Amino acid sequence: MGDIYSTEDRATLGRATGDALLAVGTMLRSKRSDPAEARAIGIVTQMAGELILGSVDLAGKTNYYASLALHRQLIEVFHLLDFFANDSSGAARWLGTSDGDFASPSSEFKPSALRRAGGFDGTQYSQHCGLAGHPRPAGRVVLPEGEAWVGPILATSQVTGRDISILLEDLVLCDALLHARTTYLAAGRAVDALGRTDNLAERLAPTWADLETWAREDPGALIMPRRASTHSLSRLILGD
Repeated sequence: MGDIYSTEDRATLGRATGDALLAVGTMLRSKRSDPAEARAIGIVTQMAGELILGSVDLAGKTNYYASLALHRQLIEVFHLLDFFANDSSGAARWLGTSDGDFASPSSEFKPSALRRAGGFDGTQYSQHCGLAGHPRPAGRVVLPEGEAWVGPILATSQVTGRDISILLEDLVLCDALLHARTTYLAAGRAVDALGRTDNLAERLAPTWADLETWAREDPGALIMPRRASTHSLSRLILGD
């Protein structure tokens, strides 16, 4: 593995990302007098920050299955923030939706409906559901004594084009950072869509720059199994 980013470097960036989102989200929902869409975007941005912080914390405790389960939820939060960024009035509708209405087949906020609205296919979401989002046999590989605990996982870095070996903790952290990066961008766009004058979006800029540098420079930022033609998280962890 390259020397540019250590396990602690990746964890530190994850914590900084979560902290920034949590702070901005808290500011957005702090005033009851603010418009409903601002409070809604604040709540979901807080959720994103909590999920990222929780994922990093769990990975550091070698609780990889639970950490990856949060990534599936982070994907849903990303899709929701992307929806708000494209339609800020949708944030107000989300805030006013009852729990029962979220389960309605016609709900515009169902995960499948949000994926369609954003033009996302379900592959990534399905992979995370299979690995750690739902109790399925594939999850065995990241549980204690699972196949991925044996030693470094051999993969090819799409950042450098070279073969690397990566430990399970680093693989989980890099996956967390990939989802944190897309969620961070969506949160920034959603905040911008509010047209506020308090420069909250600017508070996200320094960490965004760090995430972009990470994505360009860390060999573990985008990897795939050797001999595999497509990226699959479960195949990657299996070392297939």
